[in-house]
Amino acid sequence: MLVLACVSVFATDANAQRRSSQNYPARSNMRLEIHNRMGSITIETWDRQTIQIITDRDNPPAQFTPQISGDTLMIDLRGTQNSGAGAVNFQIRVPVNSRIDVQTMSGDITVRGVQSESVSAEVTTEGDVQLMGIRASTVMAKNVMGLIVFEGELMSGGNYRFMSTMGQMHLRIPSNSGFNLTALTRSLNLGDFAHHFSAPGRRVTGSVGNGGATLSITNTGGSVSFMR
Repeated sequence: MLVLACVSVFATDANAQRRSSQNYPARSNMRLEIHNRMGSITIETWDRQTIQIITDRDNPPAQFTPQISGDTLMIDLRGTQNSGAGAVNFQIRVPVNSRIDVQTMSGDITVRGVQSESVSAEVTTEGDVQLMGIRASTVMAKNVMGLIVFEGELMSGGNYRFMSTMGQMHLRIPSNSGFNLTALTRSLNLGDFAHHFSAPGRRVTGSVGNGGATLSITNTGGSVSFMR
């Protein structure tokens, strides 16, 4: 395992955030894994075979050391040394084919433009999850409270799971998508796909088109809308 030190440029004001920036070489189909305690994670793609990670750390600053093992770059802030640390906000750029697996306890997660095998984003308490321009065969988005937005394609044979307890979900997928749907929610607006289902209730199952993808939605106390 290769351990990489985080190169930082520290703010002179003791009350200000501390910013650090570092680039890491990325293999094809690299996996980025982040376990954050508090703070946002924003991921965008670019045309370089490099992962750029910029962090803004509130005081007292959290301590972490990025690690590379095989084709995975991991950052883990769950250790006891960070139990009283301030929030860490990540701004990250990755190659378009990167696999994404990110989690924060509290804060928003945004992933844009990724086209890869998998995208997974989870907020374990409250925060928004927005997955925009995604083309991946396995996608998972989960929170307890907050907004979940998915805008992307459903790949044939793909698996897509969206889970919340009391938030709002907005799904925007191509009108010619084929999928098998299982949905459990108190409020479901199927939009242009409504004619494929009869008398939808709290639990809805059925198929659209060739049923090529598996789409599973659970939002026990919130609402789900399929949008144009």
